[in-house]
Amino acid sequence: MEKLEGRVAVITGAAGGIGLGMAEALAGAGMQLVLADLDAERLERAAADLGHADVLTVTTDVSDIESVKDLAARAVAAFGAVHVLCNNAGVSTMGYQWETPLDDWRWLIGVNLWGVVHGIHAFIPILIEQDEAHVVSTASMGGLMTGAGTGPYSASKAGVIAVSKSLRAELGIKAPHVGVSVVCPGEIATGMPDRIRTKGTPKDVARLDALRDRLATAMPPVDAGRMVVDAIRTRTFWVLPNGAEYLPTVKAELDELLASGE
Repeated sequence: MEKLEGRVAVITGAAGGIGLGMAEALAGAGMQLVLADLDAERLERAAADLGHADVLTVTTDVSDIESVKDLAARAVAAFGAVHVLCNNAGVSTMGYQWETPLDDWRWLIGVNLWGVVHGIHAFIPILIEQDEAHVVSTASMGGLMTGAGTGPYSASKAGVIAVSKSLRAELGIKAPHVGVSVVCPGEIATGMPDRIRTKGTPKDVARLDALRDRLATAMPPVDAGRMVVDAIRTRTFWVLPNGAEYLPTVKAELDELLASGE
């Protein structure tokens, strides 16, 4: 999808972080933007800071299919079409799986995985009707590898990767003009630590403080956004911001898998 100027992109989780980075990069490519987020106040501030002429903001709960359908309807009503969908909204928890409240599991899966499923259901019929289009879903390197304390998050992001791979195959049959990308970032300079649900123990607080320190010098979100723009233009499936740092661990896990079948 080489021509982006004048076309329409919808971005969920757009009030900050990678979503806002995508918005900056897509605005730079000349796209009209529909920015969606559950936090209406942060969303309006983000849109104002973006300073882009063609922006619609829509308060959206991606875990609610009716809210996502409303987002789709309002995008089409405002701009007449949607050409790029960025399923980006995401949340996280921290803690052992059996100690993570089930309500937190449901909240996380509802946003991270069901949010992508809802985006697919609401927007793919619209994208198919365009001459060319693209859907981007934000997973994580945590969907390719995992560790202690990240079980719910990694499970949801692994699901996003699986859904995206299947969607690529399905659209290859039904609508080859619609491209698919999955974004698997590592550490990006976002405010995610402030929105991670924990038990609030001193150990949790220390881990969050350490994460904030690391993210302070991590890749800027707009750099990840520019990688997404390049992937849309070149129909690249895997988008791996700072992936080189993590791919040796992914390879080691794959080598273990392959060796177990020998």
